[in-house]
Amino acid sequence: MSRTDWRTYGTPTVRNDIAAPRLRRVSDRRNYGDEADAHALICPSVYAQSGITSRDFFQPRSKEEIRRLLTSIGVDISDKLFNELWDAAKSGDSNQLVSMESFRAVMEKAHIEQLQLRGDIISPGRVGESSGMHNSGTTTKTTTTGADGDSEGISEPEAPRDELRAQ
Repeated sequence: MSRTDWRTYGTPTVRNDIAAPRLRRVSDRRNYGDEADAHALICPSVYAQSGITSRDFFQPRSKEEIRRLLTSIGVDISDKLFNELWDAAKSGDSNQLVSMESFRAVMEKAHIEQLQLRGDIISPGRVGESSGMHNSGTTTKTTTTGADGDSEGISEPEAPRDELRAQ
């Protein structure tokens, strides 16, 4: 007799079959599948320590809200470049809202493309060549070229490579 032939009794431990309520009561002991596992409790992420959940990254946001969030975390980006990235991030979305994660992905893609153009990172076709990357722990200025050829910058702090490996 195989396990698939066994009859299941009771309710599952993780209740994926019902939606979690917006506000949970202290007396509600059900696990809706949205609770942290042991690893997340022992080693919480930087975001979790600040009270930010993964849902916050995927919540649709307006252009002004994305701009405000980027400014509040210290990302200095020109209006022209921001508008180009916004248009790329909202492509295919008819309600004019973009999640922080999709905007971040577009920013990262533009950053990598610019580094490949400058020769600072190895593109897939140049595997045997020198990368020209440097190990610095200071603030770096990344310049991104807009659609009309003007260069615009995004300033953001860069952590030293050794600190990233230690984490």
